[in-house]
Amino acid sequence: MTGLTVASIMVVEGEVPLCVVAVGPDADLVTTIEGSGAFVVHLLDSGQRSLADTFALIRPSPGGLFAVVEHAQTPWGPRLTDVSDVVFCSHVETRPTGEQVLIVGEIEDLELSDLTDPLIHFRGSYRTF
Repeated sequence: MTGLTVASIMVVEGEVPLCVVAVGPDADLVTTIEGSGAFVVHLLDSGQRSLADTFALIRPSPGGLFAVVEHAQTPWGPRLTDVSDVVFCSHVETRPTGEQVLIVGEIEDLELSDLTDPLIHFRGSYRTF
């Protein structure tokens, strides 16, 4: 299992809805997704900054990333049980572009709440609306 805080995400609406995330080319997440064929995106709220820092490898996590959070295994990968807004994707393609790799997934399922204060990373720091 692996995870990573991703600052760039886009949802593409359409007959086949897509989720696109941008990560560094050396991220373990890239090979994990390519190997499993699926991934989970967790949309954090502003009160979950420490969780974002843990998965960004800024905050220590003795025992590994998933040792400090409650999670359940799903067909798409681990789902953090304390996160209300989750997108479940099957891997479509990985595309190198610039200094990032775009991971494209078909959205197969969603769990959404009334998220009104999402955690946003903009110009080097966390922000709110």
